[in-house]
Amino acid sequence: MLTVRAAARFEGALRDLVTAAKDEGRHDVGVVLAALLGQVLSTVLLGDPVVREVLRRGGVVHVVPVPTSGPARRRRGGDPVGDLARRAVAAVRGPPPDDRAALVVTHALRHVRRVADQSRLTRVQRHDNLHGALAVRPRLAGLLAGATVVLVDDVVTTGATLGEAARALRAVGVVHVTAATVATTPPRPGVSRTPPGPR
Repeated sequence: MLTVRAAARFEGALRDLVTAAKDEGRHDVGVVLAALLGQVLSTVLLGDPVVREVLRRGGVVHVVPVPTSGPARRRRGGDPVGDLARRAVAAVRGPPPDDRAALVVTHALRHVRRVADQSRLTRVQRHDNLHGALAVRPRLAGLLAGATVVLVDDVVTTGATLGEAARALRAVGVVHVTAATVATTPPRPGVSRTPPGPR
């Protein structure tokens, strides 16, 4: 099971901000989204007992952005989730004072095959589409063995992307994975979620 925390629902003004940042090249909006993600990261630092213990012992928590696919990177002119992760870590303020130093943005994941556009796929189709699509970069596999990771993404819809990312991380020996996102889509009829985000 993967616990996912989100700042708010993906609707209204927040939906407009995320869309502007991802698809309209509005880099100025990234400051607002990073502040929201930073708040969620602070909640993880305080609320996740494994993360809290790693930091208490002076260990490192890897903040791993969900990778942007090659076509999306070319279309958007960069890596919006990676940029968001870097800004959010810089925005984090939480006890103890060295938490920021203990959070390391690690671009650990890569796409190993092409996937279809997820926007019109069902939950089951998204899972099938993504299964086996991500892997840890070989040069980072040893670094992450035994590690604690906070996955980050802008929006969680069904959880399929985060689930696949967590699978790839666990495959190289990551011992604890949790996730933080800016937004979560409203639950669909017949689908229940546990606040503050899906699990």
